[in-house]
Amino acid sequence: MALKLVNPSVVEQTFRLKGEVTVRATRTISADGNQMTIIATGTNPDGKKFRNVLVYTRVKGGR
Repeated sequence: MALKLVNPSVVEQTFRLKGEVTVRATRTISADGNQMTIIATGTNPDGKKFRNVLVYTRVKGGR
């Protein structure tokens, strides 16, 4: 796995298996810092392409 800091709010992540890229993910923090969006694309073990979008929202007062 490799991480690349694009700017203070964006990180790119790359996963490799046997030298080939299997997943690329971009993690982005919103300007107000209350939300993180992760977009991951790649190929699963069966050779099928996928795209996942995850959105996390900060909960006020949570731990």
